[in-house]
Amino acid sequence: MSDDSRTQTLTDGLEQVQERYRRRSLESRLESVAEDLRDIKLQAELMEALFEADVKIDDDLVAEIMEARDHVRQNEYDALDRNIDELGQKTNSARNSVSQSLSKKRVSYEEQVGAMVRINEKTGAYDQESLEELNSLLSEWNWRESVSVEEVSDFERQLEECRSLGMEMRNVYEAARSEIIEPLADKGIEDTIESILQSGGVRLGDLPPEEREELSDSDLGDYLLISLG
Repeated sequence: MSDDSRTQTLTDGLEQVQERYRRRSLESRLESVAEDLRDIKLQAELMEALFEADVKIDDDLVAEIMEARDHVRQNEYDALDRNIDELGQKTNSARNSVSQSLSKKRVSYEEQVGAMVRINEKTGAYDQESLEELNSLLSEWNWRESVSVEEVSDFERQLEECRSLGMEMRNVYEAARSEIIEPLADKGIEDTIESILQSGGVRLGDLPPEEREELSDSDLGDYLLISLG
């Protein structure tokens, strides 16, 4: 074999190695983007059930990632190379949108549920363990610990796991509010309790004398005077 032939063989071999590396890199980036989108959709499913909110994920983005996977199956790596950066940017944008929506919802619900946990410690009106589980989910967003998405390969099953968790925690939220607020309705202080749940506290000095008296006579009297006065 001539020197030119050996050089060409080495060059061809190097190009093949570089191409294999490029393809593996593109596949890895695509899987990272797809995993990000999967995580976003799972959280969105949970949020919609828990907060009764409409969390939008761009359907076109899902279709584009499926198309990109088709490129891999058909060995169309040049097409994938042209689109992967844009797919990553769109996925990051979707994650930011969901994160912003989640942050706003969590702040609102954390204040309410945190207040309910503290009130319930005094009144025992609702199951404290369930209420604290909801509070932990909201404060730490430890949803992965409460569902078995890592143990299930089917994505539809994963979505159902998250939807079920959201519905279960929504039921806890609504039942706890009902148990805490409704028994106080006949005392004429439900608006004050509602304010506590919305803001995390009220200044007793700002209340009319009759409401202060009702609070003092209720099961919450000592606790509210100590914690919120």
